[in-house]
Amino acid sequence: GGESLLVKNVNLESHEANFTSNAAAEKVRGGSIEDTVSDDTALPIKPVKDGMAACLLVKDDNDRLPEWIAYHYQVLPLRKLIIAVDPTSNESPGDVLERWKLFDLQLDFETWSEEDFIPDSDTLQNKMNRISVRKLKEKANLGKNDEVTAEQIDMFRRHIVRQKEFICQCLHSLKRSGWGWTLLVDSDEYLLFNSVDRGNLERKYPLTGKTVGNEYNNPERLKQINEMRLKLPQTGKTTVMDYIDEQNGSVPWIDEPCMPLPRIFFGALESPESVTSDAVPQGFDVNSLSTLRYRKHSEKGAFKHNFYDKSLVDVSRISHMALDNITLYNAHRPLKECYDVRPFDDTLAIRKWEVEGKIFSNITPLWRSLLRVNHYLGPWKSYSRRKDPRRNLKLYNDLGNVDYGSDDEIVPWFSSFIENVGLEVAKKLLELPDTSNDDDD
Repeated sequence: GGESLLVKNVNLESHEANFTSNAAAEKVRGGSIEDTVSDDTALPIKPVKDGMAACLLVKDDNDRLPEWIAYHYQVLPLRKLIIAVDPTSNESPGDVLERWKLFDLQLDFETWSEEDFIPDSDTLQNKMNRISVRKLKEKANLGKNDEVTAEQIDMFRRHIVRQKEFICQCLHSLKRSGWGWTLLVDSDEYLLFNSVDRGNLERKYPLTGKTVGNEYNNPERLKQINEMRLKLPQTGKTTVMDYIDEQNGSVPWIDEPCMPLPRIFFGALESPESVTSDAVPQGFDVNSLSTLRYRKHSEKGAFKHNFYDKSLVDVSRISHMALDNITLYNAHRPLKECYDVRPFDDTLAIRKWEVEGKIFSNITPLWRSLLRVNHYLGPWKSYSRRKDPRRNLKLYNDLGNVDYGSDDEIVPWFSSFIENVGLEVAKKLLELPDTSNDDDD
């Protein structure tokens, strides 16, 4: 995630002006340029497919995948998953995915390798060279004088380019196939309804400045969204897709073809066994279920720990030309449309920092979204399995002890999933692969 404290509006990644390579673009569009007008973003085009889709990059995530897939299958409902495996990953998600083929559950998935979305080596190197080492140090919580190796720099730069190229090609593919709403999160992140915290523990985080007249800041619109938040269904009991359909073309679904979503970070403080065992029948390993095991979270609505948004994109309303521009933005908000719907006065934000020492980052305020993303740190064993220069024990310990209260909004998904697919099928789908069955460190 983007753990920088810098004020940003549109992150242009060192002013990259490079588009997808011609060869890749030809492959993506089947040799023809289509749908190049992006004036259609406000028009609700009914996608061909039922359910929702997701693009997911994985690297040694087999211990997280069973829960992630089962959860989004129930909650979205996830019916199409394009999954890309990092070439340095020590494991393949094949075994986890194969289980879903055993049962007639209408989940279609594709597994991609780098060859399916990475441009030629010269273009790749050119893009990697534009990503600064400073950004790596910020994300790893390192000081200016801390050393990073050439290998770590290369790994980091390659990861950033890979993320954006994958999102670009994945969304192109889903658009061509007739999909609509598509989730862009990581394997430790879960989409859910963003109900109002009855304990009023939400930081309001106001900063409108000169954007006060923008249609997305219209007080009537914001009032309507806040009223809708008071009546949101339980996560897992009503699917997100059914809820969108019930709204019948109201805001925000009608005019946010890209919906940046606030995140809430959950640390490593575990719930008492008595709490988790109540929610989990016998035969399930509660230690493998982050959504039930970890309930302590960061300050709701704050930037610290939660950091930047993740996005839900309706590809049926985004043009192929707009999708080509993903490489200009970032994995948190990959399209211009994601910034258009979240008006932000970056000039005022910079002034606030310079004059008052207050940081206002360009994130979606928690109070103005019907959906959010829960982001789980998970156990150290799982967190450290992925070789990543941004992951270290110091950072893990700093993040792990966060506690601004408990939140159980996500819990109902589990019983609903069991009710939906049946107890024995649920057990099979949520089993951890053999390689992950060792004890926690």
